[in-house]
Amino acid sequence: MLSGVTDLVRELPVLYGAEIVETGILLTGGGALLPGMTERLAAETGVSVRRAADPLRAVIRGAREILPTVARHNLWQHHAFGTSR
Repeated sequence: MLSGVTDLVRELPVLYGAEIVETGILLTGGGALLPGMTERLAAETGVSVRRAADPLRAVIRGAREILPTVARHNLWQHHAFGTSR
């Protein structure tokens, strides 16, 4: 997980990378609950890292909020399971 995140941070376009440097990384989901994950990720990336107040529910809330946009643009049919158009 650490190498995936660090690779992603390194490969981001400058605009997004600058935002992450300014605001940090917010961990959600089960990985956020792993002991020491925030500290190790911060050390690997050099970016501040914090954990969502309720990491597991944050994933569900985020999915619920994005669902109308996905449905409106019919995105799941083109991007499900890593497939492209």
